[in-house]
Amino acid sequence: MNYTNYSSFFGSRDVFACTSHNDFDYSIIKNKKSFIKNLKLNHSNIAVPTQTHSNNVKVVNTNSTYNNTDGLVNYGSNKILTLLTADCVPIFIYDKIKKNISLVHSGWRGLSTGIFFNAMDILFKANNSIKDFKFVMGPSIKKCCYEVDIKVYSKFDKKFYELKNDGKAMLDLQSVLLNQILSYGVFISDVLIDKECTKCSYKKFFSYRREKGNSGRMLSIFNLMLK
Repeated sequence: MNYTNYSSFFGSRDVFACTSHNDFDYSIIKNKKSFIKNLKLNHSNIAVPTQTHSNNVKVVNTNSTYNNTDGLVNYGSNKILTLLTADCVPIFIYDKIKKNISLVHSGWRGLSTGIFFNAMDILFKANNSIKDFKFVMGPSIKKCCYEVDIKVYSKFDKKFYELKNDGKAMLDLQSVLLNQILSYGVFISDVLIDKECTKCSYKKFFSYRREKGNSGRMLSIFNLMLK
């Protein structure tokens, strides 16, 4: 099994963060269980959002499944946050002082309706000092490949898209999300952006766009390494 490990960026042994590659479709339960087992994590502790491209973010508790949810926050429990993507941006958020984490599914719908801000509002209930946070944006479709129509690009400031002659536009989701992060006064050094485009990297990642809706899903995992 292959994955990109982002853990070291957070500068702490207290967290593990990764996104899988496309060797298996992790929307299939048995593949997800196998991946988690091979990481030596406890599958019974996973928190699974039923993703609907909403702006809903929930704090994990004793439940395993969170309906109509696209973002999870862990306030120091043993729950392992999980997320499925195939072009949208998985965003990992870590509070290095309070040791709280969040994993958020950031597509155009979620970003245009404030899902990132909703996650930060929840995290700020424990610690509103932005200097204590670090962020990782996992693999996603880039501006080079993300063509959208006016229904989509009209929801964003024109600085985030480039119009084409056919009335469509190339949208830069990463810049939208980065702008939202930096709006809090975050230093750019506290943000890591995976540079790979899921649509371009056909040997490494699934892409909903490239595979015309028939793609598998990558699995992102964010785990507090509780002692």
